[in-house]
Amino acid sequence: SRGAPSRQHDPLHRAAALLKRLERHFSTSSSSGNSGKWMESAAALVPSSYLREQVYNHLIGAYTKRAKLCSSGDGDSASQAEGYISTAESILERMANAGSSLVPPDAKSYGLVLSAYARGGNADAASDLLTRMEGRYDNGDYPPGPRPNVICYNAVLNAHARAARRDDAMELLSKMTDRGIQADVVSYTSVLDGWARWLESASPKNANDSANVMNVMADAEDIMAKLESTGGGPNVVAYNALLKVYLNLAKLLGKVNTKSSTDDPNSNVISSSEPLVQLAEKALSVFNRMSRAKVHPNFITYSCAIHACAAAADSIASRKRTSGWQKDALDAAKLSQKILMTMERSFVTSGDARFAPPVKLYNMAVTALGRCRLEEGISEAQALIHHIEEDTDLGTESLPNTVTYTAYMKALADMCCPSAAERAEEVLIKM
Repeated sequence: SRGAPSRQHDPLHRAAALLKRLERHFSTSSSSGNSGKWMESAAALVPSSYLREQVYNHLIGAYTKRAKLCSSGDGDSASQAEGYISTAESILERMANAGSSLVPPDAKSYGLVLSAYARGGNADAASDLLTRMEGRYDNGDYPPGPRPNVICYNAVLNAHARAARRDDAMELLSKMTDRGIQADVVSYTSVLDGWARWLESASPKNANDSANVMNVMADAEDIMAKLESTGGGPNVVAYNALLKVYLNLAKLLGKVNTKSSTDDPNSNVISSSEPLVQLAEKALSVFNRMSRAKVHPNFITYSCAIHACAAAADSIASRKRTSGWQKDALDAAKLSQKILMTMERSFVTSGDARFAPPVKLYNMAVTALGRCRLEEGISEAQALIHHIEEDTDLGTESLPNTVTYTAYMKALADMCCPSAAERAEEVLIKM
């Protein structure tokens, strides 16, 4: 709370300086021919496992924790965080150097630095360090390098995910298998998270091809199927990551401008809303998969699924030139409403406030139902608004707000008929 101490008075830097003095003493003893006697005496007093865990790894961990505290600050703090991680890596490299180390590093030593790089989103540095670790193990260097374990690989997978490097994450996941490392739920979840982040940052042209859309869904499904076949199986975080893939893909498709592309008969642009309807159906099917795996959904699960279906409906509505778009948009919107009602029942039945649907989720469903420009959708939206107005079992957070009514009036305005205008006027007077 008082700010970072000066380097001279910082106990962390003083500890690092003290360790260097100890290493220099060892180096001097080695050069004078007394290393054998020195090491024999040192081993009798302090086991190497103690030096590694309580001195080296403890100091590396302290620097990475200091970096974590700095990483949430401003630009200067971020620069300080990089400096702390660099210092931690330099300690690790000294451990790996036979001429300056008291003990060689273990997998934990590497894992601490790799995780720090992952938290900072520095995928390049994490990949480089993992490559050096693999090389030292494969080449039989002295001191012998530890075999990279699943924690080390997961740290780099997390770094690739944070950097939205989906291809690098997929390649590393395959490399793990080739090296005999069994991927776990964290491994697969990181890959799915990388897909979701890539879709979030991708340009519309990446989704303008129907084959691309189906490939993304197929790859995500393949990753989840592999995870479901493992002994541990997926957890709720993994299923939420899959739903985020569906959500971001649906949102990306909504950004695609099809007007010019559909004029070209040779264009491979999505000419129907079928992939988007499939996206919504897959979002709903996640709950059946979770039930079979005996994994319970949480608030994020419901909100991501509702948002994914609503985004699919919105994207269908933005492609008005596709055949049968109104019915397809309504079907996707009804799925978002169905999931919302399931979430609501879970809250009312259990009384668990964590499942209380906020009005934001109702607004998504109302907007999606209204955008299909069908009387059935308008009526469903109106009924949903009346429901949250009158249901006393719902909390105050579920009460309609200005956005709710405005979304409904916008849907009525798009109908472009006198009766719709009269209904919109009634809502406005009520507000």
